[in-house]
Amino acid sequence: MTEFSVLISIYRKENPVWFRDALESVFAQTVQPSEIVLVEDGPLTPELYTVIDEYCDMHPIFNIVKNEKNLGLGLALRNGLLAAKFDILARMDTDDIIPPHRFATQLAKIEEGYDVVSCWSTLFL
Repeated sequence: MTEFSVLISIYRKENPVWFRDALESVFAQTVQPSEIVLVEDGPLTPELYTVIDEYCDMHPIFNIVKNEKNLGLGLALRNGLLAAKFDILARMDTDDIIPPHRFATQLAKIEEGYDVVSCWSTLFL
């Protein structure tokens, strides 16, 4: 099994319901990540901390990176990248809902020799 990290940055204006849905879609994957690097980009709301605590308790694969203040997405992701334990990274936002075979499909391409893979997205409101 190929080990890989999922990299997510979160900040205080994120929607906790959408974040929960995003995490549910990660744990519904046919291939599970080895770790989830979650960058807390500055202080969060109590509702977001509740979701984080719940999922950390259920799935002890979280690697939490805490920025004391909001640095913005680019620097937050850089800090998460530096903290990741694995060379292969899957990138997600807190409002992404991914299909159950995303990681399996992308890992197969990596194993074929691709350096970067992506996927289609569908926007919904």
